[in-house]
Amino acid sequence: MVIFSGAHTVGVVHCGTFGYRLTSDAEKGMDAAYRTSLRSQCNFNANNKVPMDAGNQYAFDSSYFANRTATESDAALNSPRTVDKVRQWKNDNPDWFKASFASAMVKMGGIRGTYGGKVRVNCRRVTGSGRDPHFRISKWSATNVNGTHD
Repeated sequence: MVIFSGAHTVGVVHCGTFGYRLTSDAEKGMDAAYRTSLRSQCNFNANNKVPMDAGNQYAFDSSYFANRTATESDAALNSPRTVDKVRQWKNDNPDWFKASFASAMVKMGGIRGTYGGKVRVNCRRVTGSGRDPHFRISKWSATNVNGTHD
């Protein structure tokens, strides 16, 4: 699954997805200068967007593994269980990353769904629940740097 995180080397992420991480100076694993930069770019607007990869958001390459990340799930790549492999991908040649990613995608494409499983019509919602798992967005957008509501 770590190799699939590399897909985040392209594209953007809405500030509301990770905004709750910007309100705490003690946020584990986030570089203080990067947090300050994200606060400036997001400006407490959940609809603002920032690059998924602080390196080059338009290139499909291994730079994602070398740069800072905004989302909590991406920051988990620095956990003791994955950090050595991530460092290897960061330092290996870009062709190896692309080949590994392609191979993993083909392998995942062969996985059969479980009987009785649910297909999400909207990937942000569990089908039939009506509940958006990103409920923190609206809370964050109304919270200032000190964690109080305006």
